[in-house]
Amino acid sequence: MKLLAWNCQGIGGDLTFDNLMEQCSLHTPDMVILLETKNKSRRYGYLKRRMGMEYMHAVEPCGIGGGMCLFWRDVSHVSLMKYADFVIEVKIWDSCKQCFWRLFAIYASTDAKKKEKKQWVALSGCLEKESDRCLLIGDFNDILSNDEKEGGNYRTLASLRDFRDFVARNELIDLGYDGYPFTWRNNREVMPIQQRLDRGLASLGWYELYPDTKILHVVLEGSDHAMLVLSMEKQWVRRGRQFTYDARCGKLEECRDLVAKEWGGGVKGDLMLTGVVRNLRD
Repeated sequence: MKLLAWNCQGIGGDLTFDNLMEQCSLHTPDMVILLETKNKSRRYGYLKRRMGMEYMHAVEPCGIGGGMCLFWRDVSHVSLMKYADFVIEVKIWDSCKQCFWRLFAIYASTDAKKKEKKQWVALSGCLEKESDRCLLIGDFNDILSNDEKEGGNYRTLASLRDFRDFVARNELIDLGYDGYPFTWRNNREVMPIQQRLDRGLASLGWYELYPDTKILHVVLEGSDHAMLVLSMEKQWVRRGRQFTYDARCGKLEECRDLVAKEWGGGVKGDLMLTGVVRNLRD
């Protein structure tokens, strides 16, 4: 299964649409999570069809900001559980492993007090009920340590405590990433601030079920946020056959003649390559 999660900061722009279509074409996801959509859900029908999705659930924006939408392909595998202004929870059936697991699409507030008193508490309550196999992915609008931040003021341990306590209390595992280390960057040309605000967290039961899960950070043109591309399947890397020189070849007269003939011929290529070959001959 593949999943895309992206704080698109408004779905109406042409560049945003082009970025999304390109990544869907490259990764062919089974689910797509869009955060901070800023547009009413009546505009998503066309987007759903273009992405090749069959179903969706949207959380309407509040005023000119916010909004979330989850798209998926197969209704027989996905059941909507609950939603709020910062989360969409669905239950997913894995027919291969013959089990259910729960997905939480997260768009946390930038208001620290709101997160502490409402959002982290509400999420913890959901996880306590059925914490065996859960995946949380999206924009958490916070970091776990100053290693996840570059530029700007140093964060005190007290300012990091709420998010760290939420992760520790619910025994969640950070799924890590491949690619660029930060997922958000402000628009400053001089001394910019970058942070890893977007991530995937999982319960131990979920991680043991899908130990080969990888998250790729995809930096997109014109976007402050990187897209998260999550793959739960083992990624096979195709490798060529390793070349091994057999020392016995150097003792064969026909091999020595062949090498001498090829080495003595002219070299075609740029000036740098020609210079390297000349130095080796000398």
